[in-house]
Amino acid sequence: MRVTLLCTLGLFLCSLPASTQEKAAPVPPGLHRAEEEGRRPLEAPIEVKRKPAELAQLRQQAAELARLSQAVPPQIDQVAQGQLPKDLNGNLKANRKTREALAVRTGAVKSPRMRRRAARHSNGFASR
Repeated sequence: MRVTLLCTLGLFLCSLPASTQEKAAPVPPGLHRAEEEGRRPLEAPIEVKRKPAELAQLRQQAAELARLSQAVPPQIDQVAQGQLPKDLNGNLKANRKTREALAVRTGAVKSPRMRRRAARHSNGFASR
């Protein structure tokens, strides 16, 4: 009798975890939406035709950004040696302004904040 009772109890306990495993965990609602978004085809990039004058200004801004960027590493080396160059802050600010203006003009960034900043600087890039 005890053996039968123990066997029955053992079978019941073994079948209990199996029945709980059959229940699937609820799927969060956002997961279905994310899967649907992932299946959608990507949009083709927008082609923008630029005027020659605008392209020349973009090239000028890119050259200015390259010049400003090349000036920063030697100044950082001076900071590492304990010296603070006078124009480091100005160079970093000019670098940021030029980078933001170039990003907005090329359409790489559609941030309203960056557009407002670029609009404040009428010529579109900072000069030293």
